[in-house]
Amino acid sequence: SIISNIGSMRNIGAELTINTHFNFGPLSWLSQFNIATNRNKLTELLGYDKPISIGANRALQVGKEVGAFYLFIMDGIYQYDGEVPAEQYAQGIRAGDVKWRDVDDNNLINDNDRQVIGSSNPYFSGGWNNTFRYKGVSLDVFFTYMYGNDVYAAWKINTSKLGHKNGVLAEEARNRWTGPGSTDLHPRSVSGDTNNTRNSDRWLEDGSFLRLKTLQLSYTLPKKWSSKIRMESVQVYVSGQNLWTWTAYSGLDPEVSTRNSALTPGYDYSAYARNRIYTAGLKIVF
Repeated sequence: SIISNIGSMRNIGAELTINTHFNFGPLSWLSQFNIATNRNKLTELLGYDKPISIGANRALQVGKEVGAFYLFIMDGIYQYDGEVPAEQYAQGIRAGDVKWRDVDDNNLINDNDRQVIGSSNPYFSGGWNNTFRYKGVSLDVFFTYMYGNDVYAAWKINTSKLGHKNGVLAEEARNRWTGPGSTDLHPRSVSGDTNNTRNSDRWLEDGSFLRLKTLQLSYTLPKKWSSKIRMESVQVYVSGQNLWTWTAYSGLDPEVSTRNSALTPGYDYSAYARNRIYTAGLKIVF
């Protein structure tokens, strides 16, 4: 497939669906499990292999996926001023600041040190739908899942700055660097910080999840009852959507993107989580 007029991309995918139907006397169980995978790779890009930056945290590069991130990589926290390269010390970097990977080994951190890493595309995704029926009672349970997708938690950039108007995460405030050996994860509190909040893998998280997408319980009246009131069928039901999500992602919802471009999925800048919806109803067929 072609990406605009700047290059070409190769897609390879597969999908498997398994349908089962079991009967246990008056109880029946219908199940459908689906799993799919799709991997893309840029095979050509303007005739050269260097990354082409897309915004603050994405890039296109031959051999990489569309959806890959373009980020600085954190290599810990400087514990002593003496560890800071002279070139960075002159820029105000001190003990307690983030140590970024210096890709070109020039003791300076700039765009040349960003790397194409991770991807918002999952290794695989799918769903599992189950229907249990016992006489007039029916229970429908539908799960969706995604594994291996990365989410860029851009909302954390502001919530890691002590004194920022948006407030600060308790984890950042309580565990910030306060002296040598105190932490290798959370930088010091510093006013006007620009070094520690670079677009980086500090904000890149595993977005894998398992979600209980739909749960519905219904009861259909026996024909002999519905026919007495001159109805073809009568069903009462209660249902819920987005009832539960298991994920290691620290944001509100791992299945989210606050940018609409197909090139930048998996970007979370304080997006709202999916609504949890409850419904009750009566379905009548005359």
